[in-house]
Amino acid sequence: MAGKDTLEEEVLALRRDKLASEKKYSQLQEKVSKLSQELNEERELNRCLSDNQKSWKDRVTGLESRLEDVVKQKDSEIQDLREQVRDLMFYLETQKKIEDSPDGAKQVVGFHRKFKKGSSLSPSHHNRKPRLLVEKRNSK
Repeated sequence: MAGKDTLEEEVLALRRDKLASEKKYSQLQEKVSKLSQELNEERELNRCLSDNQKSWKDRVTGLESRLEDVVKQKDSEIQDLREQVRDLMFYLETQKKIEDSPDGAKQVVGFHRKFKKGSSLSPSHHNRKPRLLVEKRNSK
């Protein structure tokens, strides 16, 4: 009987170990399931962030390009205005010198006639006018 009692005790101990092992297995399965779900959520979040980052990079690149174009345009306009101011100053200085000269009145009238024909102070604008006139003459 003593052998039977020890066997029964061993069986009971093994059943308790089995239950403990099954419980531990169940807990580990739940943990694996939870971690797998978290991993999938992190992957989805990572994908969304990557897409968002690409979108922002494209947007920034476009804005940088646009800014570059605007800066070039403004620089060109500033340069054009500087040339116009330089030409205007030259015109005003020349007009002052002509008026200060003894026979200035005759020269001023002649200068004004020449100036009115060009109709622009800026050489860049002055260069554009004749081309338009040439184009109109050629098209007739």
